[in-house]
Amino acid sequence: MSNYNYAQGAIHIDHHKDLNIDVKNVDDAIRLMSAFMYDRAEDITPDSSSSVSPESNSENTSSIAPECYSDIPLFRFIHPSVTDEAERIQIHREVVNLVTHLPLPEVCRYLQQMKHDNRVFLCSKPETMFEELHRLGLPPESTPGFSKKNFMNYYNINN
Repeated sequence: MSNYNYAQGAIHIDHHKDLNIDVKNVDDAIRLMSAFMYDRAEDITPDSSSSVSPESNSENTSSIAPECYSDIPLFRFIHPSVTDEAERIQIHREVVNLVTHLPLPEVCRYLQQMKHDNRVFLCSKPETMFEELHRLGLPPESTPGFSKKNFMNYYNINN
């Protein structure tokens, strides 16, 4: 279990990494956090040409895609009725977050809910969906609980 200690300007997580945040705008903070969380930490100097006023920070944060999401092409099974690009990106982010943080039964359950909400469609070939979820970050089959057989057990397109 992680031990979080917060200090002004620094975050200590299990005493393995230190992160000092000293940025002036949202773009720099997001790039810095993305680099830190995905072990691509490096010094990121603020970009003076992209200044964001404090008033606009809260309204602009939802439209900025962190680097970790832009590296991966969008989820292939977004429902055809979803045509708004921002919503498509949001669905992609949800699926990436889902497969990288939750156990397989929860992944399948959430995908079913997204199907009922007409946000995704479930491929009739479970093998194809299994490959797509691996592309987005599902743990390898060698990880306990993430085998193809287990996926086939939970993935049910008829519900």
